[in-house]
Amino acid sequence: MGIVKTVKLPDLGAGGCILIWTFRGLVADERNKPTLLKGYTDYFGDQGEIVLDAVQNTVYTIGRSGGRPLSLSKPGCCCVSADELSIVGVFAACFHNDTARYNAYLDWLMSKDRRQSAKHAIDDAMRLFQQSNIQIDHPPSIATVETFADIKPTHDIVGHA
Repeated sequence: MGIVKTVKLPDLGAGGCILIWTFRGLVADERNKPTLLKGYTDYFGDQGEIVLDAVQNTVYTIGRSGGRPLSLSKPGCCCVSADELSIVGVFAACFHNDTARYNAYLDWLMSKDRRQSAKHAIDDAMRLFQQSNIQIDHPPSIATVETFADIKPTHDIVGHA
């Protein structure tokens, strides 16, 4: 998968940024969790640890049973990969009860026999986002995707979720 040149992290809105920040941080190094917890506590208050645990469960569910590797940009990079757009998309579709998009994104991210575990994890996390009034917007549409080889070396794959 490649970097989407026309979309930057801020284009995903606050909720999308939080999700991608968490995915990148946990995939790059699980020792990032204390930093993530501070951010979640600042953003979600007393529910911060519960919300982070739910998103972490989703990261691990998709990462361990997704059926294919996902490409993520490294933490701190403002570029967004096509797979990151799909991650935000599946959460946004769940958040907005858009069943057709939800299933389409799940088909892309997960193997068919493991979709149910991902659905449960995403549903749990989104319920907490909704309770905290943190909206996840649909990601912007994209027309072209550039490969990582076409981007400067500072935009590399840090790992697979």
